[in-house]
Amino acid sequence: MRIAIFDGDPRVPGSLLDRDLIAFTEQAVARGDRCERLRLADLKLHQCVGCFDCWVKTPGRCRLRDDGGHLVAALARADLVVFAAPMRMGFVASLLKRANDRVIPILLPYIDVMRGECHHLLRYHALDVALVVERGDATAEELAATERIYKRLAKNMSGKFAWFKVVDAPRAEDLASTSNSRKEQSHALGAH
Repeated sequence: MRIAIFDGDPRVPGSLLDRDLIAFTEQAVARGDRCERLRLADLKLHQCVGCFDCWVKTPGRCRLRDDGGHLVAALARADLVVFAAPMRMGFVASLLKRANDRVIPILLPYIDVMRGECHHLLRYHALDVALVVERGDATAEELAATERIYKRLAKNMSGKFAWFKVVDAPRAEDLASTSNSRKEQSHALGAH
């Protein structure tokens, strides 16, 4: 399988999400998959201006001169795209949202009715979608809404929604509880 990972973590490498993506990539490569990880923070990505030039003037190519073409090219090579970002203010970090907006060139401007819904036709091929988020302070409701949006994105890409993973840093009280539990186990083992 060919996997494109859109890493929308604006922080320096080493975050909880970064470590999870490294582990995922290592496991995928061990299975024989090919992974291409695009660290969006290292790319120059302008905000989409909604001009639709990528549909009518320069089909498949954005008029903005930045690294957005790398995103479209990665999707054209992939079978699965993994969108990854920390949650911020109830949704994925803005860097990933900006990248999502910039992949409009993978669609054609023509619309067809599929399964009773209007969808754009694909320029390349169907893509499956997966989502990895670092929870931060996101509520269960915000996580569920974000998952629904990416399920719709998968449907618009004529693919399936493969999976959703929430990476969660242990809370201070969980760490304290684990530490106390280990002390109790250690004490109990020493008592025998």
